[in-house]
Amino acid sequence: GGTLPTSTLNLTALIEALYVAGGTAMPISPWVTVELHNSTAPYALVDSNSAALNPAGDGIFTFTKAVSGTNYYIVVKSMNTIETWSASPHSFISSALSYNFTTAVTQAYTDGSNPPLALHNGKYCIYSGDLNQDGIVAGDDFTGVDNDGTTFNYHPVNDLNGDGLVTADDEQFINKNNLLFINRQAPSGAQ
Repeated sequence: GGTLPTSTLNLTALIEALYVAGGTAMPISPWVTVELHNSTAPYALVDSNSAALNPAGDGIFTFTKAVSGTNYYIVVKSMNTIETWSASPHSFISSALSYNFTTAVTQAYTDGSNPPLALHNGKYCIYSGDLNQDGIVAGDDFTGVDNDGTTFNYHPVNDLNGDGLVTADDEQFINKNNLLFINRQAPSGAQ
């Protein structure tokens, strides 16, 4: 019996399309997955947990395999965003860690190919538009939005701005980020 010891991550992150749609807060509480990866190559997955971020972008994630004093990359994934890594590894102290992606572009890892976060209304946001989760916002991400828009269907993955409709409002993020060549940025050798 008994419970496993846990480490708690207090995370702040905003999803670009939701934040832009909400103006100063996201209109819905998006479900995201947070992974902890080793700090050295090949950056193996150590643990993961999923939870909702509140409209302000705050969420609490608990992990049973994280060890205090050990450095981990924090990786945020969501159903239609670019996978985003913390700029550097961080460690839990007394089983607690706080990390905020919204305060600076330097909070996310970059390989120098493009800015790792989008700036909107004074906050840095995780890029929207990678609907097929292949690590790049490209023309093939339009397919689901186009199909739902023309057939009046609804799939949550295609509703980037969270308004309950799949329309050209959702396509604008794919189009913009496609033109900017927005892609997954992670340490060399990360799977």
